[in-house]
Amino acid sequence: MMGMLKGVATLALVSVVAVSTAQAQGVELGLGGGVSIPTNSNFKNAFKTGWNGQVSLGWVAQNIPVGFEVDGNFQRNSSKATGLDIKNQLIYGTGNVVYKFKTSESSMFHPYIIGGVGAYNAKEKGNDVPAGVGSTTKFGVNGGAGFDVVSKSNVGFFVEGRFHNIFISGANLNFVNVDAGVRFKLGSH
Repeated sequence: MMGMLKGVATLALVSVVAVSTAQAQGVELGLGGGVSIPTNSNFKNAFKTGWNGQVSLGWVAQNIPVGFEVDGNFQRNSSKATGLDIKNQLIYGTGNVVYKFKTSESSMFHPYIIGGVGAYNAKEKGNDVPAGVGSTTKFGVNGGAGFDVVSKSNVGFFVEGRFHNIFISGANLNFVNVDAGVRFKLGSH
């Protein structure tokens, strides 16, 4: 677990340094949240639709549509079992490539696609979690699409959906997050 955290911290630090050395052309800080929907049978049969929160740091150059985003997430889904206090908690970080589609300069609507890799830590919480159940950290991939609604100010909004696939033994753990939030432009765009 400590090795995984060091790896995620190193990835975040390298991303921040790379962004700052690129003259901060298009740095964005994002804060968002939404719903987390289990999609594969094991996860879907055991847990309800839950919630998640996200913080992200992204960079897109002015002259090319491809950028990078690093995000950290917290997610919780409650058990479907009646009367049991069990929640599945995921804490994860992802490093992503973002492609922003070209739109007219006057448009406030800017669609994009996003995808990447991440480290996912899963743990069951609650009063009814069986003894000996610990946490586990695994790698996974994600991909999705969204759009930004921006104005002349340094604040914009986003809506996005992403599919996540965590590589675990047996059937992989799959879920979809549908999020909305706010982005703050920290550099010139």
